[in-house]
Amino acid sequence: MIKKIFIIGDSQIAYISQGVIHSGPTKALEYGHYFRNKMGYELIFLWQHSRTAFKVDLEYLENLFKDYLNDLNEECIIVSEFGGMDAALGQYQKHNNMSEVITKYFFETVKFSKKYNTNLIFMAPWLQVDDDKFYKWWHDVTDLLKELSANNNLPEPIEIMYNETLNTATRGSRREFPSVAVIVASTSPNRITIYDGDDPDMPMWMVFTSNANQYGAIFDNRSVVSIVAMNGSVIWADSLDSVVDASFIRDNYISTAVSGSWNSSRNILDRNPTDTNNLWTRYNAGRSVIGHPLNDLAITVLPNAPIDPSTNLAIPTVAVATVAGVSIIKDDGSVENTDNANIVNIGFIKGDRLAYGHRGGYEYAGRAINVAPVRNSLSYGFFAQFTIPSFGISQDAAGRMRGVGDGYVYGYDYDGIRRIYEDETNKPNGMANYITTTYNTGWLHGDIKGAFLSDTSTTSVTGTELIINGTFDSNTDRWNAHPDYTNTTLSIDSNRLKVQGGGAQQAFSTTIGKRYIVTYTLTEFNSGGIYLGTGSAGTQSYNYFSTGAQSSGTYTYYFVATSTVAYITLFAWNIGTTYAFYDNVSVRLELELDRSVNNKGLAVYGTITKSAVATGANLVGYSGFSSLGLMSLILFLWMMRSDTYKPMHCVGLWIINPDSHNC
Repeated sequence: MIKKIFIIGDSQIAYISQGVIHSGPTKALEYGHYFRNKMGYELIFLWQHSRTAFKVDLEYLENLFKDYLNDLNEECIIVSEFGGMDAALGQYQKHNNMSEVITKYFFETVKFSKKYNTNLIFMAPWLQVDDDKFYKWWHDVTDLLKELSANNNLPEPIEIMYNETLNTATRGSRREFPSVAVIVASTSPNRITIYDGDDPDMPMWMVFTSNANQYGAIFDNRSVVSIVAMNGSVIWADSLDSVVDASFIRDNYISTAVSGSWNSSRNILDRNPTDTNNLWTRYNAGRSVIGHPLNDLAITVLPNAPIDPSTNLAIPTVAVATVAGVSIIKDDGSVENTDNANIVNIGFIKGDRLAYGHRGGYEYAGRAINVAPVRNSLSYGFFAQFTIPSFGISQDAAGRMRGVGDGYVYGYDYDGIRRIYEDETNKPNGMANYITTTYNTGWLHGDIKGAFLSDTSTTSVTGTELIINGTFDSNTDRWNAHPDYTNTTLSIDSNRLKVQGGGAQQAFSTTIGKRYIVTYTLTEFNSGGIYLGTGSAGTQSYNYFSTGAQSSGTYTYYFVATSTVAYITLFAWNIGTTYAFYDNVSVRLELELDRSVNNKGLAVYGTITKSAVATGANLVGYSGFSSLGLMSLILFLWMMRSDTYKPMHCVGLWIINPDSHNC
């Protein structure tokens, strides 16, 4: 871990360190030290005027660092800049000894660094022109420093974009990179804009443009579909096939594309060329993304990530979503490709876990939310519509998701937001949460069976029974034989309807588009079962559904009305002399929805009063029932449904005491 960064040089370095800037010959001939804390490390500026570069040796540097010699160790970085910003370099050049001075300066600094076991990087100088407004490079100095650094296994010298002219259409008025940067990719025209978030007005700090037949940072008028930033790099996916890493520390670009990996000889300053020269060169044809076009990017630093020697920062891992699958640009420099499917969104969650969403078929039909470890191999499990816990998504939502570092997987569709918290060791112990403008389920644990009373509406609801004489207390009134089974006999037996030789039918009114709940009980029979349809006879009498032959029990079904009238028929299934006993036949509008993946809501008996628990609150309280009334009926109905009841279950709810107002 780096604890101190020492920057030695003259006033151009002060821009970078944001330390005190000296001016005037008296101050410039002095050296001092200025320091401040930034991002958890101490940044210390040591003044060295360019005219003293020829004096640099071990003794000179020990005197320069006299207040810090005991602090120097492997947790320090020395950033050394060879003068500039005035005529000193020109004087060295004039006397034909520039190479000699720079070489001596280089090796004496290296000797000092090795003696005190510190990290070292050099900075290439530039020359000030016209009162701090325009700068030019000393290319011969830069090239020599690069050669010396490479030959001595040191990072490539830093070349700063600070010499760029300020207050232009593509460069703001501030030199240093903002501590809070807002990075925006836009189209018409295609560009990336970095805004200075340190300023409340958020002015433009830098612009990357994209123009046809020009090959700068953004290639040949391509747009940017996704952008991320971390550890000194701004990384984007363009609209064709390239993931571009623009490093503000290395001052270069690397592209990972379908055709392999590429370097550009342009730097940040030259990001928006006006020429048509293509300076991208391929250095590894096999290091490539899986396909194109690209859809999304995600970035993280994995635990124990290696340190980039050229930046002294951890190397990020970048995940790429493409129409052909997932590509992982790993921190070891390799690229791994997997999962040949259209991946729309992608994101990292906790640890080394990666979540991404499929889009399948010719529609935006989401197949799954995959969660995979990326450190070793991309084998994966997934969350889908009916896995446990379920992602509870519409057909489009699995392709629309995000993973974030707090461990949650986020999905979204036209209705709202879905969250999953993954239990890596036992997936059924995970949790899901669904949030929309009209309801919030809270966390639903594991193999959820129902999520009720979670909406934000304060409109009270009243339940109405649509079946007349469904309890058969004394007669068969309102029930008639199915028109296709005229030999049907109906009678009452112990407050039950006995159907023999056919079916008993009743019509009831419905509202098109509404969902209804049908329940009934079968006891002591040869065989039973029901039809439900939009007509009284023929196939229309069961075009909602037909249950087939059933054994004894209580049954619940749901249907969405497509007509204003529906017909229910209670059968003695095998007709002839067979019979069946029916009781508690009910059809009610589904008024309290089940927000879980099971989507089996509740009927309402009586009236539910719904009101906000506090002024302005979205949380709604339900009231208006007796101690053995609505809530008891709701829970009883839920637990007794044959498709959800299990001996072991858990019910969670809030109950408020009206006297103490405590939960």
